[in-house]
Amino acid sequence: MSFFADPATDACLNAFGEPFVWQRAGHDDVEAVGIFDSRHMPIDGADGQAPISQMVTQLAVRWSAVDGIAYPHVVLIRDTEYRVRDVRRDGEDMAVLILEKVGDGT
Repeated sequence: MSFFADPATDACLNAFGEPFVWQRAGHDDVEAVGIFDSRHMPIDGADGQAPISQMVTQLAVRWSAVDGIAYPHVVLIRDTEYRVRDVRRDGEDMAVLILEKVGDGT
């Protein structure tokens, strides 16, 4: 883990983090803190077509807090269940979980 990244990560998680629960079937739940974000991400229009966007919901977490989380695990945040669609590790001790609402049909 990087000497500079760890204090910066702690500061960000302390300032913007909120609690969530990793619901593990057949195992104890894991409580941790992450930075939740849901926003429109642009998708370039091709050949002069109008640009469009897609809603992307993600949770930035310490990898050491959720080591082993993967599709189709579920996290509970803000009283809503989300399925993990993808895990993007940064090579240090952080990861971004790409999420979708459970039962949303997306």
